[in-house]
Amino acid sequence: MGIDWKDRTTERTEKIPTYNDLTMSDGVKMIADWLRAYNQKYDIRYVIMYHAAKKDTPILEQGLVAGNSRRKNFGMSESGYVYLATTPNMAKMFGSMAHSGNFTIYEVIVPVGKLLPDKGRLQYTKPENISGNSLAHSFVYAGSARVKGNIEKWQIKQYEEKPSLLANLAQKKQEVKERSTSRKARGKTSNERS
Repeated sequence: MGIDWKDRTTERTEKIPTYNDLTMSDGVKMIADWLRAYNQKYDIRYVIMYHAAKKDTPILEQGLVAGNSRRKNFGMSESGYVYLATTPNMAKMFGSMAHSGNFTIYEVIVPVGKLLPDKGRLQYTKPENISGNSLAHSFVYAGSARVKGNIEKWQIKQYEEKPSLLANLAQKKQEVKERSTSRKARGKTSNERS
């Protein structure tokens, strides 16, 4: 039968705090504090990250397999790691670059203590005047992290994008318009009969 996704995301699963309203340096400090709080050896906490993979890759059957010299999507990635994005939007961006739009996004639950900085991406995204290559820097400047080794299939599920508020409003507006048009058409039909 297997483990249900809800069984994997318990009170031990933490959300990455948002730092959009902060300066980048304050964001790094906030994430560093958060990582310190949840990276405990005997109190394992998890976080949901995201990964974009080519559509025909059997991720849900095999898990995420660490890259190697023959199978890399980015020149800056190292063999032996799986690279993860901090948000679905970052995963979309990575998927667009690596797979030309032909990709699927997955949610991945990983122990906070297994996350490592994405040093390759960090070197290209972090301003030169900023020192530090910590995991907090990787979250804030690169929007990514990496995990050494493979990620098991029980840790993964396909990401289901929730419609945005604007999309919901547009859909509701269209439904109201269609109902109104339908009522008018029924009114004309009954008037023509009389």
